[in-house]
Amino acid sequence: MKRSLIALLIVLLLAACQPNDVKKVPIGEIHVDNQNYQMVDAGHEWIDGNVTIRAPRIGKSIYGYASQFETLSVPSNNELLLKIKESPDTIAVQQYNKDGEMEIVNVIDNKILLPSVEGYYLYEVVAQWENGSMVTFVFDVELSN
Repeated sequence: MKRSLIALLIVLLLAACQPNDVKKVPIGEIHVDNQNYQMVDAGHEWIDGNVTIRAPRIGKSIYGYASQFETLSVPSNNELLLKIKESPDTIAVQQYNKDGEMEIVNVIDNKILLPSVEGYYLYEVVAQWENGSMVTFVFDVELSN
């Protein structure tokens, strides 16, 4: 019993002492009205050297992920800044209205312009890097005039 406990402690100690050189999956934030809000990670494949970290979206819709985000109340025609660590090579944004209709949103200098029409909108942000890494973020807003 003592030997197996000592062996287990040695294994745990060795595992804890391993260098942690692998970078973590980047965090995505939106910046609006001088505030930062962390977007929800809705699936990723992060490649760091010969290590790949995967968290695919399995069985959950983007609406399910959006429920993990506290819906922002923002005036319409406002501008949002997308801040994603590790500077992705491309950022693609899709906007869904309350009826589930999708529209591609232009991203200019990591900024998107919110619609002028009041209502609920969900955003899916896909960040991609040259090495094949990809992270999908989700957030939602309620627009008012």
